[in-house]
Amino acid sequence: MSKQYTIKIYDKAGTTFKGTLNQSADYTFQEIINGGLGEFTMTLPKKFDDTVIVSQLDQLQLWVQDNNSGTAGIKVYSGYIYKIIRTLGESEQAIQISAIGYGSRFGFTPDMDSTTNISVVRGSQHIDVMAKAIIDNFKTTIGDSIVNYSATSVEASATNISYTSNCKSVLETLEKVRQMSGSTWFWKVDADNIFYFKQLPTTPTHTLKIGKDLTALQIEENSDDIKNYYVLTNGLQATDTNNLAKGYYSATSVASYWKRFEKQVDGRVTDATYMDLLGDAFVTANQNENKLITFSIRDNNYGQGYDIETVHVGDTVRILNSKNVDLYSGNLVITGLTYTPQKLDVIVADARSITSRSLTDLRTSLDQTIYEDVTPTITLVNTD
Repeated sequence: MSKQYTIKIYDKAGTTFKGTLNQSADYTFQEIINGGLGEFTMTLPKKFDDTVIVSQLDQLQLWVQDNNSGTAGIKVYSGYIYKIIRTLGESEQAIQISAIGYGSRFGFTPDMDSTTNISVVRGSQHIDVMAKAIIDNFKTTIGDSIVNYSATSVEASATNISYTSNCKSVLETLEKVRQMSGSTWFWKVDADNIFYFKQLPTTPTHTLKIGKDLTALQIEENSDDIKNYYVLTNGLQATDTNNLAKGYYSATSVASYWKRFEKQVDGRVTDATYMDLLGDAFVTANQNENKLITFSIRDNNYGQGYDIETVHVGDTVRILNSKNVDLYSGNLVITGLTYTPQKLDVIVADARSITSRSLTDLRTSLDQTIYEDVTPTITLVNTD
């Protein structure tokens, strides 16, 4: 069967079906790791003042029917409508509709355990227990269960962590829990609005072959942004007992790429042990050339290719050359993708983003230490 698409519109609650929209084959949307579905945009061939069935915050679903999914189809996108643009031009008129995935709501929803308590204490909990508790609080705060976890979407863990969310958004809390869980954990919200909190696969989820599955492949190696000699001070005078000034370097990197100098003054650093952690993390993140791999996967409904609807962020890939020999046999982590009906454009984790993760976490921790002194309760005032 030929590849077909159906766009379904539901009300704000996602329960009442309102109808379908005119079909097109020009859909594009993105998916990112530690996030989920991004913006979906389509243009309706309507007159400027035509009546349409969509309203703000309605749920938009994109379904695909093809040789892989059959007539029943598979849902590949779900989001809420947040923008409607009516255009009147000299030669054409149109109505443009934009939606965005429900994971975006984490960013503007407070993590709280009552209407006035904006501080949530979560002490010594397993990783999976804490992740589920955050989503449970989120559902209570917003008053619906459009985003939920399933029996298997949050991976069980025996590791205990503790965290107090003080005037934080749900997104900030989730990111902090992910950071404390370790570099192998990720989260996302999929097209069924199921929340996932899991470890990255230890074996490749997909094996792709150049010339059959891949239509394009680019491997970029860049040494321009290498920094292998890092001087960090807290800005105090040498006579001050709290003065800290250290230099961190990689002898191996200096020998390979010349000495590449970076300096920073950060008055927030007052502990030598913490400074050493920052210095080591900075050099580790920047001492080697950066590698970025991007590729496109062709859809198998148009000849040779792959079932692109099965590829998602958090998956890992193995790439073979035309002779079935490993080009990249390790787990390349998919961190972002752009979906179109004919192909997927995929980004795998570049080396710099992987090695700088610990540095980012340390800086985030420092920011929170400095700026987190917020009262745990608030007084609500209705301005209507």
